[in-house]
Amino acid sequence: MNLYYFIGGFGLFYFVFRLMIEYLAQSGENLVRDFLGRFKPTILSLTLVGTLVTTLVQSSRTATLMAMGLVNAGLLSLTLAIAFILGANVGATTTVWLFSLANLKLALVLVGVGTLPKIATRRLFLHLIGQTILGLGLIYLGLHFMQPLLTDLTANPIFQESMAPLHEVSALSILYCLLIGILLSLIVESSNFVIGLIMLGFWNKLLLLSTATAMVLGANLGAALLALIAAISGNPSSKKAALSHIVFNFTGVLIACLFFKPLLSFLDDFNPLMVIPLTHTLFNLTTALLFLPFIHYLVIFLNRLFPNLEEKEAHHLVLLGGAQDVMPATAIIMAEIEIKKFHDVVTRQHKLTRDYLVLEEKNQSTYDKIKHYENITDNMQKEITLFLGKVMERALTQKQSTQTRSLIRMADEMESVSDYLERLAFYKTRFDQSFSLKGEVAIEFFQFYDQMIELYQHSTLGFADADVNNIKTTEAKAEELKIVADDMRDQHLKRISNGEYSPLSSLTYSDMVVAVRKIRLNAVHLSRCIRDYNQSKA
Repeated sequence: MNLYYFIGGFGLFYFVFRLMIEYLAQSGENLVRDFLGRFKPTILSLTLVGTLVTTLVQSSRTATLMAMGLVNAGLLSLTLAIAFILGANVGATTTVWLFSLANLKLALVLVGVGTLPKIATRRLFLHLIGQTILGLGLIYLGLHFMQPLLTDLTANPIFQESMAPLHEVSALSILYCLLIGILLSLIVESSNFVIGLIMLGFWNKLLLLSTATAMVLGANLGAALLALIAAISGNPSSKKAALSHIVFNFTGVLIACLFFKPLLSFLDDFNPLMVIPLTHTLFNLTTALLFLPFIHYLVIFLNRLFPNLEEKEAHHLVLLGGAQDVMPATAIIMAEIEIKKFHDVVTRQHKLTRDYLVLEEKNQSTYDKIKHYENITDNMQKEITLFLGKVMERALTQKQSTQTRSLIRMADEMESVSDYLERLAFYKTRFDQSFSLKGEVAIEFFQFYDQMIELYQHSTLGFADADVNNIKTTEAKAEELKIVADDMRDQHLKRISNGEYSPLSSLTYSDMVVAVRKIRLNAVHLSRCIRDYNQSKA
């Protein structure tokens, strides 16, 4: 029967713990985003924010992924990201202290209290608090159900004999326990979950103090390795941020091993319920205090140690270990920055296309550049859509869902504009030898084209200033341009009837006017998407 309790308790502990992390992570990301938007970040402030966020989301790995995502998006420098990770390590200790309070009576009270906000109010903030309390109560229940089997194992002489080599305080036994802690963290992808299990084993005398302490050190090192694995496909700064995590966690483990026996003597004087949380806190607090004054030197060290990781390219959208490993709010920030770069590419293509159309002769190299821009925008649109499509598979808030859909639509509209610009350049190659954009036709067309560029730029003002809501003026300007296009069509029909142009030239010119006219609709749609996105951020 105790085996059934253990299996059920383990499942309850693991499932609810991971569910809480996923749910709370959204609040933590919003906190970081608001802070970066309102205050000038410093090393000390980012350390405190990292501590606060990890206390909230109850996962140092989640907080570390946030930091690497922000570095990947270019919103945090490597120095500030390392400060955030140091703070995240300290904040992770609160989870283990909460585990130390576990008992059956408190678990039942928390389960009952946690359901009340759902019954009594519709306020989402109170629902979040209630679900957090409920989750903590269920975690305590899971820990309670696992204890009977561990008690039985403690009394089992065969099991105790198999554990004897690990209980010796020797370099080999410490190494074994470190490896166990690392492997468990890598398997379940959570060092705090592993430390919770270690704590349970220590309480039930399944693990001695030396064994449990070494495993806790290993679990912390495993957390740093998890971050490095997640950063493999990231940009150079995110990789260095993950490497820094390993540097100071490995240094902390090395110091703890060098003073292992004095550390055990110090811990032996405390209440067994406090020993594991205290070990975890001492480790992370010591490494934070040790490295905090020397973060700048650590960055210099990493740059010299890994010169091949020097940041030579601009920040770009990178699937940081897959979209499932990037927290939703961070992924949205990354996509927003990529959309702004998308806009810059289309703006450059606008200018190049106009320059090409002004030329009297066809220039293949210029046309090839315009075509190259169109290929770039195709790839960007596909990458953004794929990335955000994976993000939408995650649990998102209503605001995040709106933001994700708006960004995908922005990418679609800008990709369409790029297609039409490439079409304009292509149409020029279809002109016969007797026709070019000059005289009255050139004045008419380029006035129309320039007004369209102005409309496009006007529709995207919300990129630079989120407070700008110019949808009404964009729609009004677009309607005016529709009238201009109709007048141009009428004027051109008169020219055709007078026999001024060949059928091929007339058809090509009409296609060009239609292409520019379609950009008008893209500009209106783009303005609406930007408005919806900015409103969802407010």
